[in-house]
Amino acid sequence: MKNKRSFTLIELLVVMGIIGLLVALLFPAIGAARQAANRAKAEAEVKAIEVAILNYLRDYGKFPMQSNATVDLDYGGTNYVALIGILRAVDTTNNSRREVYLEVATASLVTNAFKDPWDRDYRVMVDSTFDNKITLPSPLNTTLTGRSVAVWSTGPDGTNVNNFITSWGR
Repeated sequence: MKNKRSFTLIELLVVMGIIGLLVALLFPAIGAARQAANRAKAEAEVKAIEVAILNYLRDYGKFPMQSNATVDLDYGGTNYVALIGILRAVDTTNNSRREVYLEVATASLVTNAFKDPWDRDYRVMVDSTFDNKITLPSPLNTTLTGRSVAVWSTGPDGTNVNNFITSWGR
């Protein structure tokens, strides 16, 4: 009688169960890695926006869309979309030199607005009064001194201030 070598059904089920367990253990690690990558991307983009605005200020002697303001300029809503257009040299009326101050991946643009990894607009404020301080709105409710530009993302949950990604460090 010939002796055939093969696996029993029980052995196959045990191996499949072990593989399933290992895969299940990997899922949280993959999620944590993705979250860390999104956070790193947001940190880089926050700094890129800040540098772009400072370079614009250096070249034009004023902030984008700045008028004779008595309060700090908050680029929220449609002003944010306009700001990104100026920095990307799409708006040549306010960027007559056609200088590209901000390179943006097409995947990060939604209706011409530069979005953070969680699909929300970055928040931007500048010291348009040149008094060497920026008063940030709620929920941050703080005043930054010695800065002319403040850029932040509301992070993964959009509400927890401790998860905000900022250009000024905290």
